[in-house]
Amino acid sequence: MAKLILREATFDDSKKLKILEEECPQGTTLKILSERDDYFFRSKLYGNHYTLVAVDGEKIIGVLAAVRKSVFIKDKKALGVFLYDLRIHPSYRRTLGGRIMLRAWKMVEKWSDKIGADFSYGYVKSDNLIMRGFFKRKSYTGAGYLIVKGRPVFRKKAAKYNPEKISCDDKSLFMNFKQEYGTKNLLPAAMENSYLTPEMKETELYDCYTITDGSSSASACIFRISEAIRTKVIKIPIYYSLAGIISRSLKKIPLPVIPETGGILKYYHCFNHTAQGPNGIELWKNLMNYFNNLVLENGNTVLTSSFDKEDKFLKEFSKRSISSIKYIIGYKKLNPEMPDNLSPFYPDPRDMD
Repeated sequence: MAKLILREATFDDSKKLKILEEECPQGTTLKILSERDDYFFRSKLYGNHYTLVAVDGEKIIGVLAAVRKSVFIKDKKALGVFLYDLRIHPSYRRTLGGRIMLRAWKMVEKWSDKIGADFSYGYVKSDNLIMRGFFKRKSYTGAGYLIVKGRPVFRKKAAKYNPEKISCDDKSLFMNFKQEYGTKNLLPAAMENSYLTPEMKETELYDCYTITDGSSSASACIFRISEAIRTKVIKIPIYYSLAGIISRSLKKIPLPVIPETGGILKYYHCFNHTAQGPNGIELWKNLMNYFNNLVLENGNTVLTSSFDKEDKFLKEFSKRSISSIKYIIGYKKLNPEMPDNLSPFYPDPRDMD
């Protein structure tokens, strides 16, 4: 074993980091991994990154990524550090890899202090006891819950209204967005006067839609994430395998797509849900049906969305979902003036993998 080196990542590391991702699937009975065309796609959405890699010879065996985010906390601007993409190659987790990643964590903490961050945060799955324990040891507390729901897309849905695709710079769209999310914590400062950040617009992967009927309206944005990141299934539970065999044998009956081992799950992510007026929720339901059909037409099988657990749209979106992942916001105050809890918060679609 060569001497392990800890250094900042460069864009030239993308290929090796994608190999590391393939070697570190998530889950136990259900194992999945993300396939990215560009490993740094997520960091480019923020316009900055501080990514550290642990290197053994020519092999990258660990990574820890962070970005800085100017956001609103209790209606005031604050600087936060968002942590993500913590991975260690399985062969190193019980040896030097673990220790060197602790060093990486300390380097990120020093970087957070250097840039004057008011807090840092990251999402950890509620059933990931190892990471929850690690966050606790690093003095992170739970400051809210993020719920990610997945709707299976396998047949067309009735859409009474035909939504209008509009520019994200449309004034009415922005005003509805501000009314719904303008006072929530973690709203990016770049969205104070804009529906999307400049980096999000640049990808051309975001489409905005609205429906208006009299005094009622609904709107939402869809992120065509499968054009940049896809989910590969490495291992599925036996009951999923059996269900998949059955669903594939009933070709004439529309059923949710259950992937085979090695299969790819492609999905779109919708966000910025708004509904105004007496018929707003019904219009929003129609918009979700339109999104279902859009996902289907583009060869995807899942429509996802993420919510603060108090979000008014969570209950309605959940009615047709078959997957649910609960995340705890691991949160550390670096400025004593920061609140203890972040709810209600804005679920930033860039934070979703």
